[in-house]
Amino acid sequence: MASTGRSHLGQVMGSVAEELLRFRTGPFLLIGPACESGEFNVDGRMVVAVDGSDTGDEILPIAAEWSTDFGFAPEVVTVVEPKAAGALQEAGSDAGLESTVPHNRADDLAAITGADPDWEVLHGDDVAETIVSHARDREASIIALTTHGRTGIPRLLMGSVAMAVVH
Repeated sequence: MASTGRSHLGQVMGSVAEELLRFRTGPFLLIGPACESGEFNVDGRMVVAVDGSDTGDEILPIAAEWSTDFGFAPEVVTVVEPKAAGALQEAGSDAGLESTVPHNRADDLAAITGADPDWEVLHGDDVAETIVSHARDREASIIALTTHGRTGIPRLLMGSVAMAVVH
């Protein structure tokens, strides 16, 4: 399915793509307005974005199946915003704590697929832009992630990383 890219307007007016994301019980491919069909490569890299939540982890079995069935090379990433990184340092936590999520999720993927996925901690103020920029730099064919499906006031206040990645 294609999306027209009304990210902010979609929060007020609604979006067919967002409604499908909210109510669809299985995976589907959503193509953003900036996607060029000639750039898609079925056996390329797949950036698997996780946030450490149970909802975020729901992408792992799907990513494992798609990497096996379609030949994608998965790379698990998470984004740490500078404020969060600073709070970790102030609390006396070492940098290893922020790498726990993507490293463990890469291990989970490895257990399912038998492959050894790459993983990386990304840093940036805008989570969606950081994911998209990384995928572009890595020449990824696809970004796999889940949506929390927030609606109403929580959606307006917190936004949607998944929809921002599409747009």
